[in-house]
Amino acid sequence: MSRVPWVQPVATNTFGERLQFNTIDRFDDLSPRSLHPFNTMGRLLSADSYEEYDRRVARIGTDLVRRSAQYGLRETVKDIPFVHSTLNQDTFFARLFRDSVGNTAEEILDSKQLLYATNDLVTLETVAGYDSALHTNALSRWRRIVDHTHLRYGLRWNYAYAAWTVGRYIDKPILFMHLRYYYSDLVLGEVLETETEFLTSMPIGDKTLCTFGISQNINPPDWDRRISFKISHRVDGSRIFMGLAIHSVPGNDRIRPIIGFERSW
Repeated sequence: MSRVPWVQPVATNTFGERLQFNTIDRFDDLSPRSLHPFNTMGRLLSADSYEEYDRRVARIGTDLVRRSAQYGLRETVKDIPFVHSTLNQDTFFARLFRDSVGNTAEEILDSKQLLYATNDLVTLETVAGYDSALHTNALSRWRRIVDHTHLRYGLRWNYAYAAWTVGRYIDKPILFMHLRYYYSDLVLGEVLETETEFLTSMPIGDKTLCTFGISQNINPPDWDRRISFKISHRVDGSRIFMGLAIHSVPGNDRIRPIIGFERSW
């Protein structure tokens, strides 16, 4: 279906056409992650009845459409001319509000899960605002690290985030980093019920991506912690991936491994 001409998004200037473009773009980004069998099998196979199975299948589809429409609308509102001119000033608050309303790709990142997606690297580049057009080999490696550190930040309804790339080598960032601080419980008066998440990814060559994530609940004396590690490698049109998730609470550590192989036919 993606090859049919009338479903191809086209960049335009009217609000309706921009909304269509952004909605289809977000749908194309979300669907490989939301509909991939490796991400849905556990949820579907654990259903207690056929009726529950059908409800879960329908929920996956409706959630995908709802999120695509919501994200597409936010990206479109950000690009309305008078909003765009206000939010694209080179000031702290302009960047804050611009990436609070937009940068919706950031919201699908999850440091606690081993979700599989074929476009992890593209998503990280989008979230951090990486621009390959600025690449140059004329600078020393240290200057490339210092001069090519890109930062985006914003506020969501329940958390604040910062996402950035560090350095550039052979037209690729050396490191991606993503940090979140959940303050929703803090707003409700639960000072000791906040949470932090940190995700870092390192491309190794053109075919391998290593990702490490840690989530820490600030809830003494429990200090609930989740750690995940995933590595994926492309081989001749196929992809091998493996990962490990550790849920650590005082006196009880649970480890969940995952390994898989995928090939397009």
